[in-house]
Amino acid sequence: MKNKYQEALNFLDWHCEVAHTKHQDLLQELVDKEAPMKPMNRYKADFGRRGCFKCEGLVSYKMAYCPDCGQKIDWSDND
Repeated sequence: MKNKYQEALNFLDWHCEVAHTKHQDLLQELVDKEAPMKPMNRYKADFGRRGCFKCEGLVSYKMAYCPDCGQKIDWSDND
C-alpha cells in the first residue's frame, strides 16, 4: 500500500540525477517504518503484550509505535 511518504520518495527517485544518496536511503527507512506491521504473538502468557515484528522489542496493546525501533504497529485484528 502506497502512502504519501512513499509517493514523495518515488518522486525524488525519479527526478534525482544521482543514484540513491544516503539521504534518500534514510528517507526510505523512515517510509518503511510508517508502513504498519502486525505484532508477533510470542508473549502469549503476558496478556496485551506482543513482540515488534521488525526488532522483536516488547510492545503493549494499542501502542501506535514500537518504543525500540519506531516501527508503526497494526493492531487491527487484535481488537
